[in-house]
Amino acid sequence: MKLIMSLLILFSFSLKAELTLKDIEVDIFKEGKLKKDDVMSLLLSDSHEDKNLSNYLLSLVYGYGLYGVEKSIEKSEYYFLPLLDLKYRDVFFVAGTFWSNSSNPEKFKRGVMFLEKASEEGDLDALYNLYSLYNHGRYSNKDKLGDILGRSYDKGDKEIALQYGKVMMDVLIENQDKLGMLKVLDNLSRISFKGYEGEYYYVLAGFYGYSNSPLYDEEKRDYYLISSYENGYYPAEKLMIGMGMLPNLPIEK
Repeated sequence: MKLIMSLLILFSFSLKAELTLKDIEVDIFKEGKLKKDDVMSLLLSDSHEDKNLSNYLLSLVYGYGLYGVEKSIEKSEYYFLPLLDLKYRDVFFVAGTFWSNSSNPEKFKRGVMFLEKASEEGDLDALYNLYSLYNHGRYSNKDKLGDILGRSYDKGDKEIALQYGKVMMDVLIENQDKLGMLKVLDNLSRISFKGYEGEYYYVLAGFYGYSNSPLYDEEKRDYYLISSYENGYYPAEKLMIGMGMLPNLPIEK
């Protein structure tokens, strides 16, 4: 029995000794099965050669509060700052994401700048976050956002294409650009929105539905709004009830 216990202990130590930064990286992005003590012991040790990778992973652990570690943007910042000058991996996305959630105005400004930069370089996750800031009224440069989305909308991501439609609608209505709106609609018509039909029709309803839109057309607005509703898009149902196009039925419990 002592021999068996000794072998188990040795086996346990060998597993810990074999843990690598690459293992932790895979665990962070895919599995989430490793233990906090094992992860932090390796990341905070000097037993590995890739300091940049360990800093990158630590910035994620602290920034997102992974493995039960207390979330701390300040600690995350400590680890990703040395990586910015190196343009290490997607560190612009990391810095942009965490700083854009800061209550510090200067850090927020820098966060937006890095999200813009990462988005311009084709990082769709950064573009999602930049659009989210716009959608929540925290980012107002819709011309720049529209330009970035215009270079990314046809890369195969349906959500990016829909964001492109929404932002360009705002920009072009403000500029009263009828030809520009028709061009955007033509661009969107070339994309398959399978699985997103309801939201797609809702966007089209917006192009025709706003009273200050150069394309304002009640018949087309209602057609696309009904199509959106028929494809199960809840905001369309809510809007139609508000417009008196649907009965306001009590919700069944």
